[in-house]
Amino acid sequence: MRRGRVEGVDTAELKRCTFLHSAVLTVANHADNDFMFWWYERGGEYSRAEVLPLPTGGYELRVVGPDGSESVEQFDAADRVARRRSDIEEELRRDGWSGPHGWYI
Repeated sequence: MRRGRVEGVDTAELKRCTFLHSAVLTVANHADNDFMFWWYERGGEYSRAEVLPLPTGGYELRVVGPDGSESVEQFDAADRVARRRSDIEEELRRDGWSGPHGWYI
């Protein structure tokens, strides 16, 4: 067996499960707040956008790339974070990502 591979395991399915596990852990860490996330798929890779209310007011928009990199922006109003999330969604679509597929927790 080569490092990084497990015989009989579909690599794409493993990536999807790892991605969803990360999203579920994020939800668990914010279980007392409204939380939304959308995920996008392209060629067996996954990216997601998350919107979380901040305890001090306002919202955080976090975008997690397929390599696990994150970018975080904060907004003081729901309409502003919604516009920015919509802009990101359009960028992802232009780059060939399918989605969004979403959850509201």
